[in-house]
Amino acid sequence: MSATQDTTQCKLYFAYGSNLSCSQMKTRCPTADPVGLGHLRGWTWIINERGFANIVKDEPAAAPSSPSVTAAATNSDEDDKNNNAPTGAASEEQAAGNEQAAKPYHDLTIHQASAPAGVYGVLYALHPADEAQLDVHEGVPTAYEKATLDVELVRGSSSTNQAAAYNEYHHQSEQQQQQRLPALVYVDRQRVKADWPRPEYVDRMNRGIAEARRDWDFPDCYIDQVMRNFIPEKTS
Repeated sequence: MSATQDTTQCKLYFAYGSNLSCSQMKTRCPTADPVGLGHLRGWTWIINERGFANIVKDEPAAAPSSPSVTAAATNSDEDDKNNNAPTGAASEEQAAGNEQAAKPYHDLTIHQASAPAGVYGVLYALHPADEAQLDVHEGVPTAYEKATLDVELVRGSSSTNQAAAYNEYHHQSEQQQQQRLPALVYVDRQRVKADWPRPEYVDRMNRGIAEARRDWDFPDCYIDQVMRNFIPEKTS
């Protein structure tokens, strides 16, 4: 973080989708600084009906015996599909895109009870100008809504500038005698059913996964048991 930037004007942003890629974030929000690896409890990661990443609030009563995440995608109710499906050429285009995206992994099944709980993501220190830009990219308020959720700081960056940003927030968390801090999270509360990703989004998600694994030691078990139900691994 630049010495001329005022950290008091920053807020934490928790990225769980394609913004796991720091290189993508740099093009969208040039002055945003990666802070560290974060973990959000009480939510589940999916690809929703729009074909993009989303998080869904866990239902407390269903948590002990939650069904598989992909059951909704692989055994989705035909009435829901028919009610939500577009018509004409748009319907044919979407169907072709969904079929293409689904082929590599449509037979996979994962039981959420055995998968890592919560959502992992990358935390950024976000300046007001960057937040305004990010709102545009995330399609606020049509595609996503803005929420403030408590996110745990799992680990920080070894980069000098990024470590300074992490230490600033980590110091705040120590003062509050907790490891969780409020962070900006983009949530789609209208489209909360599991579905297939858009083909172009698969490529961006794979880049984000690769960079998060390289830069933040992103948990392999979370990638394999949660994200890979929706995002096939690039094979070429």
